[in-house]
Amino acid sequence: MKFDRRAFEAKGYLVVPGFIDLHAHLREPGFEDSETIETGRRAALRGGFTTICAMPNTEPAIDSPGLLKELLARGKSVDGARVRYVAAITRGRKGRELSDMVELAAAGAIAFSDDGSPVEDSHLFRSALEYARVTGRPVIEHAQDLALSAKGVMHEGSVSARLGLPGMPAAAEESAVARDIALARMTGANLHLTHLSTAGSIELVRRAKADGVPVTCDVTPHHLAMTDEWV
Repeated sequence: MKFDRRAFEAKGYLVVPGFIDLHAHLREPGFEDSETIETGRRAALRGGFTTICAMPNTEPAIDSPGLLKELLARGKSVDGARVRYVAAITRGRKGRELSDMVELAAAGAIAFSDDGSPVEDSHLFRSALEYARVTGRPVIEHAQDLALSAKGVMHEGSVSARLGLPGMPAAAEESAVARDIALARMTGANLHLTHLSTAGSIELVRRAKADGVPVTCDVTPHHLAMTDEWV
């Protein structure tokens, strides 16, 4: 049998399509000492990721069409995984004023997020979801009530009490998840909740999906594999 491409003996291996990373940190511009577009793309491809979605936690944040276009152009000059950009929901990721979401979508943004900075202003977040719905792009939100989590460094419970460390109650996440789901239900926008860490949050998402709310979520590996008992 003739092949147009090289054939490999794959016995004993897993053969899968290229992975897609929905939450990558390239850090260019501003933090190139941590990662650049070039190093991130090449590392991703070597790890089996053919597409990565870069978050806007850069300096300046990816909150303007001009910067987004510049970054897309830079990415064409190096080899590696494909890069798609997630633009900031708010200017500077500061949670006070919406970015030009419609123009950012037109410039190539595939989604909107303030990365690890939750949009605490409910009215502003509602507006963000409404604009996102118009553009057809999802909003990726880190759901957390910062007032409740305060200066917590781990899950609030018996372990944090025994260690004398400030904890973050599950309600700090679950109350934010409930708000975000309610606003997604109201606006009809596609919402993706990232970094979920409690069973209660997952149950809220499960119920919302069953009710037809356009919401999805992800969790991080350490939240799947570890508990506060590991501290």
